[in-house]
Amino acid sequence: LAVRLLWINAAMMPVNGYTNACYFTLRCGGKTLITFLFDSAFVWVVCMPAAFVISRLTSIPILPMVIIVSALDLIKCIVGFFLVRSRKWVNNLVAG
Repeated sequence: LAVRLLWINAAMMPVNGYTNACYFTLRCGGKTLITFLFDSAFVWVVCMPAAFVISRLTSIPILPMVIIVSALDLIKCIVGFFLVRSRKWVNNLVAG
């Protein structure tokens, strides 16, 4: 079980890396509320309820449940892409 969980985490590592890059890019730009919503609120509003519903209301085993909950990070990846691409996080630090 531990080896399979490690394989799942390893498979999700590129998604996690890109999500973290988006997160810290937004944070460096000064958008702390967006990064709070992007990271903490997403976990408590999306991932935790999904894990609870899957574990209590279905008979899905633990490994597919971990895959499903980990795959929800793809939503963060897509949202992060559009947030960084919008360039609204960029603050001009040079007084012009």
